[in-house]
Amino acid sequence: MTAPSTTGTPLMPPSRTLIDRSLRTAIFASLLAFYGLVVVPATMKAIHNGEKMAEPLPLAERDALVDRTLFSVRENYVLPEKTPLVEAELRRRQADGSYAELDEGHGLAHSISEDMQVAASDRELQLEYLPLPAASETPPGTVRDVEPVEPWPQSWLTGAQRAMDDGGVWNVQILEGNVGFLQILKFDHFYNARDKYASAMDKLKGTRAIIIDLGQNVGGWPEAANTFASYFYDQRTHLGDIYYRKDKLTVQNWTDAQTIGARYGSQRPVYILTSRNTHGTAEALAYAMQQTGRATIVGNPTMGSAHLADRFPLSEHFQAWVPVARAIDAATGGDWQESGVRPNVECQRCDPKRVAHNLALRGTKTP
Repeated sequence: MTAPSTTGTPLMPPSRTLIDRSLRTAIFASLLAFYGLVVVPATMKAIHNGEKMAEPLPLAERDALVDRTLFSVRENYVLPEKTPLVEAELRRRQADGSYAELDEGHGLAHSISEDMQVAASDRELQLEYLPLPAASETPPGTVRDVEPVEPWPQSWLTGAQRAMDDGGVWNVQILEGNVGFLQILKFDHFYNARDKYASAMDKLKGTRAIIIDLGQNVGGWPEAANTFASYFYDQRTHLGDIYYRKDKLTVQNWTDAQTIGARYGSQRPVYILTSRNTHGTAEALAYAMQQTGRATIVGNPTMGSAHLADRFPLSEHFQAWVPVARAIDAATGGDWQESGVRPNVECQRCDPKRVAHNLALRGTKTP
């Protein structure tokens, strides 16, 4: 395939709505997991603080909601072949009275979401309930997606904010034996992240191998991941595509021809740490570097999110999130949706960082 004439930036960047949505819950959940807190997604448990609940939904409105939800799926879902499965399941549940028993918004949204996700094997299909906020009690910008079981210490919040301000780069070290270590919590916008990547790679340019920790990475902007990946390839490399069904548009993702910082090159070993918290763009990077033979993945399978969902308002209180695009790996033509990126070296009961460090010291890809 002929490389586009632009740099590693995609021909058309994904919409801000899609990227924001993919980060919306994951970024807070992953940061809290990083600090050892337990979080509860809004789809599983509503956070009612500062919210006024609407009146119970009449049955006719519940039926109309199912109709509107299915319309948004038929018109926009990136996998149209699965639309009949979703419709059959929702109609079956509607006919057996399952939704008639649910007259409260959160419960109805959760039930319909679960039915769609099971039918299509796609966790990105969601129906979201939006209760009316009480203006005097809930200030604008209040986050309701996650609820900590205890207050967040200010030191933790300060550290999390620092990582975000630093383009998602959290930790840069040189470990024993001259092995580089770089932890990235998210792929910030290209313009915010490129200088941070350059600084980190300049520090690690003389190491014998590098460990990239994406275990708590919540994803982000593909062009930032492209720029970061550029440090590990000698030539421009096609990493993958994003296919948008509605416009029949394919956006290509390539590494950059040049890097601001010191290029690490393609010869020294690279190890990428992953976990179930590795999400979205971070999964795409790990999968691409694994499939091109550039990196050894150490850890656990990733979240399994290769779809980008967009928001479709259905009523004053409900909106559907429907995947409108999917990532496609350049090397395999496949993706990691639901299955996740499978590690080369799986660590169920071991420390992935320690395992990768030992591999780097021995110069091997397997224990």
